[in-house]
Amino acid sequence: MSLSTRSLESETGQLIMLTDQTETRLLQGQVAHYQRLSEMGRMMASWHIRSVRRCRRLCYTRVILLSRVCRQISRLSLLAKLNHGWKIWSIRCAICWCLPGETRLDDRLTLAQLFRDIEDALDVPLAAWDADCECINAVPDLQLQCNKEALLGALMNLVENSLQATGKGAELSIEASVLKERLCLMVADNGPGMDQEQCRKVLEPFYSTKSHGTGLGLAVAQVVAKAHHGEFVLVSELGKGTRAAFLLPYEKDANVSS
Repeated sequence: MSLSTRSLESETGQLIMLTDQTETRLLQGQVAHYQRLSEMGRMMASWHIRSVRRCRRLCYTRVILLSRVCRQISRLSLLAKLNHGWKIWSIRCAICWCLPGETRLDDRLTLAQLFRDIEDALDVPLAAWDADCECINAVPDLQLQCNKEALLGALMNLVENSLQATGKGAELSIEASVLKERLCLMVADNGPGMDQEQCRKVLEPFYSTKSHGTGLGLAVAQVVAKAHHGEFVLVSELGKGTRAAFLLPYEKDANVSS
């Protein structure tokens, strides 16, 4: 209840007024209650938004980490498959190319075409070893009669040997030029190199410095070179890297300066 008084204008005395405030107090209580609920709602909404943002950032970070891990696993898995494939290819070539009638040179292509295939094949091993390879083709129009699969496989086997010898961050080069009337396809690295004795031994079949190696890579390279009526040359020096090259005949009608 509220009590109020008023003076009478025309007569003496006062007017006493009693007002029932029950309904007003109820309305004020409800308004206060709703205000508290509204404030709690804003607090909960703000907390929820912050939680969602934190969860989103956490999920995004985990997705990024997971994607990086998956890419790394994928690269390692692909590299393992590729390495396994090269080993099987080496054994297959060592058998097939030594059999009579298997030395078929059915592919006729330019060095520009060959280098496109080389650059495509380099993507996976270079990414796996975080390495770089400079492809230098000084004779893009020169034409070669060859077995492309065998020659490309032998070149990539040399690349893998260089990557394994040099390690992460290797710097390689693949260069095509004409040397004394023959095509020179050379793979060079900046690895530790070898002395003359080790350089001689690695050319022997089944000799390998790696525990998981077949010892057939360079032996097959020599067989492939001979099948192309050329030769395989290996030059290495301790502390200065290694150079491996195929010296092959080419189509003489091409305008190439030696």
